[in-house]
Amino acid sequence: MIALSAGKLPRTLKTDFLRSLPLLSLFVSASAAALIWSAPAARAQSMDELYEKAKLEKSVALVAAGPSEPYEHWIREFQQRDFVRWKREGALLSFRPEGFDQIDPAFKDEDGAFTTVSVNMVAYAYNTVLLAPADVPRSALDFLKPVFQGKLVTTDPSEDDASLLTFRGIVEKYGWDYLDNYMDQKPSFVINGHAAVSNAIADGQKLATFDSTSTTPRLKRDGKPIDTVLSKVDAIPVFLVAAAIFRDAPHPNGAKLFLNWYLAREQQSRTGTFSPRADVPPPDGFQPLASYAIDSGYREMLSDEVKLAELKKRIAGYLHR
Repeated sequence: MIALSAGKLPRTLKTDFLRSLPLLSLFVSASAAALIWSAPAARAQSMDELYEKAKLEKSVALVAAGPSEPYEHWIREFQQRDFVRWKREGALLSFRPEGFDQIDPAFKDEDGAFTTVSVNMVAYAYNTVLLAPADVPRSALDFLKPVFQGKLVTTDPSEDDASLLTFRGIVEKYGWDYLDNYMDQKPSFVINGHAAVSNAIADGQKLATFDSTSTTPRLKRDGKPIDTVLSKVDAIPVFLVAAAIFRDAPHPNGAKLFLNWYLAREQQSRTGTFSPRADVPPPDGFQPLASYAIDSGYREMLSDEVKLAELKKRIAGYLHR
């Protein structure tokens, strides 16, 4: 996620406030629904050309791995799937970065108003030292075994959309009784991101989760006692991280340069996640995304605000009772 050098975001002035920031290249865990507003044509520009223009703008961005103070409030504001509304209102700049033709149509706005920058799996993870091989979970039902009592952790699904998709898939397959049984396991919930989930398992505070993302493979490469399991029984949830540039940003070429760099084949090959680009191989140790049975309902889940609110409320009722 990109956080910019700015103060607290006014709830009612979100778009206008952000348009005033020096560099607007925004990453949020969000995706698009129906597209109604037609943007003008966007022209791909080379890195060298954009670099020269960005130097003239003197644009600077503060990169933050959030949410963290003092940006928590407005970073969460960004996680409200505003790309479609912003496009409809004419707030977004059309830009097709280099390699745009390599991005699957499901992962981008064809007008160039926004595009996915990473495709992320939500997998199982477990502590390889503390958990016996026979107890390694292979399906969501395995997390209900006595060995996991008090030793499970996920992000809070009422706060995190990727986690919400995971919980939704489980209750759709196994019923809402599953949540009653899961809560009997006395699980923990964190609100500071998926990295905290993986770290709790790698440190031995917890044994396992069905809510692990890209931090787990990184910790494993660093020699930590943690590993990923991709279920062959349950569909694997996939969520998207997208990016956009505001039309009225005073330094648009700086933002274009950043997106061109971030979506370049070389950089996409280093992110540790699946790329939206068809010409980028999967992360080490993984097969191409099409090889897995995935739950691709992220965009659909987020596109219906009424159903989304109802789902969050119902799940929160289990978590916070």
